[in-house]
Amino acid sequence: MSQLNHQVFLVDERSPRDAQAYYFIGEAYEKMGQRSKAKSYYKKASEVDTKLSFCRYWKGLALEKLGRKAEAKALYDALLAEGKGAIVEDIVSFYGAEGTSSLTVEGINTMAYRMMGFGYLGLGDKAEAQKCFDTALKLKNDNLWAKFMLDILK
Repeated sequence: MSQLNHQVFLVDERSPRDAQAYYFIGEAYEKMGQRSKAKSYYKKASEVDTKLSFCRYWKGLALEKLGRKAEAKALYDALLAEGKGAIVEDIVSFYGAEGTSSLTVEGINTMAYRMMGFGYLGLGDKAEAQKCFDTALKLKNDNLWAKFMLDILK
C-alpha cells in the first residue's frame, strides 16, 4: 500500500502568505489537468496584498502563469532591491513593526539575503539565488526557507 503525502494550506485573509498557498493550490490543479481551476487560484494569488513579504515570489510566479510577466519582474526586482537595502553592518536595537524589534545583525541580514535569493530566483538567476540562500543559512543555520530553497536548487 502506498503512502499519501499531503500538504495542507490554511488560507488566512490577513496573511501575505496566502499568495504562496493559492499558488500551490493552482499548481496542484494544473497538475491534475484542471487548467480553469488552476487559473482561478493563480488569479487569487496575484491579488493578495503581499506587502513587504518574501511571499511576493509566489505572487510573481502566479502572475507569470497568467501571462503578466512585466508585473512579475517588477516584484522580483523589488525583492532584490529591498533585500540589498536591508543589509546592516552594525548592531541594531530598535522597536519597529511587529516581529522586527531587537533583531540581531545576523537575523536582519539572513532575512535580507533570503529576500534577495527569491528575487534572483524569480529573475531566473539560479546561481545568485543559491549564493544568497547559502549566505542566509550561514548567518542563521535554522533558516528553514533558505534550507528548503537550497535543497530545491541542488
